[in-house]
Amino acid sequence: MSDTHLGTDVPSSDPAADPVYAWNDTTRPLSSATLPELFTAQAARTPEAAALVYGETKLTYEQLDAR
Repeated sequence: MSDTHLGTDVPSSDPAADPVYAWNDTTRPLSSATLPELFTAQAARTPEAAALVYGETKLTYEQLDAR
């Protein structure tokens, strides 16, 4: 009696060989900068842009960075 191939593949134990793994490989490098460092950099790029709006009060990045 011979073995009949049913057309099913045994999944690989290597997750990188899985197409779903490849499709979901959406990682991006993260910055090591802290939140204060990121804020200071944004303030340098756009000092006059609104950074905080609360009711009628508006503060720019420059104003907040100076605090």
